[in-house]
Amino acid sequence: TLIWGPQVSDVVINSDDDIYFTSAWPDGVVRSLDDGLTFELINEGLPGGPMGNMAVDNNDFIYVTSLSSSNYLAKSINTTVSVSEKYISTTKKQWMVYPNPATDILTISIDNNVKLRVLTITNLASGKQIVKEIVYPGVKTIKEDVSSLAAGVYLLSIAGDNCKMYVDKFIKY
Repeated sequence: TLIWGPQVSDVVINSDDDIYFTSAWPDGVVRSLDDGLTFELINEGLPGGPMGNMAVDNNDFIYVTSLSSSNYLAKSINTTVSVSEKYISTTKKQWMVYPNPATDILTISIDNNVKLRVLTITNLASGKQIVKEIVYPGVKTIKEDVSSLAAGVYLLSIAGDNCKMYVDKFIKY
């Protein structure tokens, strides 16, 4: 497949194998989530205009430089593989995660007002989703086996039926 646009400056691939490139036409950052079959111009807080060099850090944030005479460096608002912050609930915490740090079993206790749909565990260092489970509404306690996870910091996310995302960090040692 030919890459979209005639002026590609730099190409990177994130940890989910999505393709990103900078371009001087069309101006900005372009991505493909389907191995290069289709491409779309993205914003993510990145400036428009001709873009030059590009990099992705360990948390899959994008960094780009301008291609104009006044060079600057910009960073994406969100990581390219994690939950967007606009879906994180800022209300009173409606769940508990313990023990934290954990070695074998992580217990998640949920408030009666939260009807669970999906639980995910993501390695914070790599941005890779490790566990994804469908959780049935009405479940108030989950015992998650984390014994096979490598030592490190993880992001635990629970999507509720009201489209709210409940997120917390835990440490596995």
